[in-house]
Amino acid sequence: MGLKRHLMELPKLVLIGYGVIEELREVIERLGASGTALVVSGPNVKAKLEGRIEGALEGYGHEWFVVDRASIGSSSAWAWRRGSAPGW
Repeated sequence: MGLKRHLMELPKLVLIGYGVIEELREVIERLGASGTALVVSGPNVKAKLEGRIEGALEGYGHEWFVVDRASIGSSSAWAWRRGSAPGW
């Protein structure tokens, strides 16, 4: 059984599941976002999908943050490192 598509708005909008790479531009436009997108991924996903993700984000700034496990703490570590820690 595969992971079904999920769209969640936690502190930020999160898109999870199969086929979501093709929806990245739509989500960016829906948000009216500007600036740099943060792509949080494990090393295996980055190795397998980096080209497709970067293709979907072509024309948008983006930055990779590779984590060893999925958690709020991992994402917060990026924010602290950048000096832009979230307020939660």
